[in-house]
Amino acid sequence: MIILRPLESELEATFLYCYLRSALFQSQVTKLSSGSAQPQLPIRDFRNIEIPLPPLPEQRRIAHILGTLDDKIENNRKTAKTLEAMAQAIFKSWFVDFDPVRAKMAGESRESICKRLKITPEILDLFPDRLVDSELGEIPEGWEVGTIIDIATISSGKRPENRLERPSEDAHIPLWGGNGPIGFVTEPLIYESCILTGRVGTLGTFFRINTPCWPSDNTLIIRAIKNAYYEYVFFNISQIDMTLLNRGSTQPLLTQSDLSSQPIVIPSSDIIGSFHDVSYTLLQYANFFSLNYSYVVIARDTLLPKLISGEIRVPEAKYCVEAAMSGEV
Repeated sequence: MIILRPLESELEATFLYCYLRSALFQSQVTKLSSGSAQPQLPIRDFRNIEIPLPPLPEQRRIAHILGTLDDKIENNRKTAKTLEAMAQAIFKSWFVDFDPVRAKMAGESRESICKRLKITPEILDLFPDRLVDSELGEIPEGWEVGTIIDIATISSGKRPENRLERPSEDAHIPLWGGNGPIGFVTEPLIYESCILTGRVGTLGTFFRINTPCWPSDNTLIIRAIKNAYYEYVFFNISQIDMTLLNRGSTQPLLTQSDLSSQPIVIPSSDIIGSFHDVSYTLLQYANFFSLNYSYVVIARDTLLPKLISGEIRVPEAKYCVEAAMSGEV
């Protein structure tokens, strides 16, 4: 472990923190590191790492800009997670724990069930009052056991011919990889709502996409067979442990057939439709904050090395920051 204490007359601490996160610093560390099994960087070599030193006022302005983007990223991330968790709690109550069914079986009054579970009498009437055995354990009477392919289609993404790191007037369609946005292209590959997850490299991360996009060739594209099934599909696949489906040896790999064949419980279309009605607004707001989060990350990661190296100055960066803060990146 190395402890760094900046000389206050020369180096702003927050600027140093930003530099240590930059590709400029990481590239020097890689060059100076020794050891194959576990790379090491001796203190004597660490002292040779160069750091750009703009005037202190400029350092503070750079740190402020990047810190503002960090705050925006964290706030959007927390808000999106909270909204998604609310919808997920409803999914778990209805389709995993079968709370409405169990409440009926226990003889709880109609009024009490609706109040406790925060559902309408009309929704409660859609649930049976009995559980039956199945290959997945006990499930509500009348429900079926199926697979993901019964409620969704799955296909692979495609490599674009060209891509840009930042959006332009012509290239403003998000290009998605298995771990999030990785650039921008001129036209969409997918126009309708879909769910994306990593096919190669990154497994177990899911993205709800409701705007035209281009999924790259290291993603799987999941589309509900009906619009009202979208949220039900998302929460079913997001609870699958993708590490158990990994077929890769040198790097993780998820196949269409393995994901398609995962067993699930399938309730009536009316119940799935009711879940869509109550979860749609929550997830739409979560999508907004999540997408904005991803764009701000791109803005920050694009600006970071350029500001640190002096390739662009603070006034030039302000437009990108303002666009990111307003969700127009």
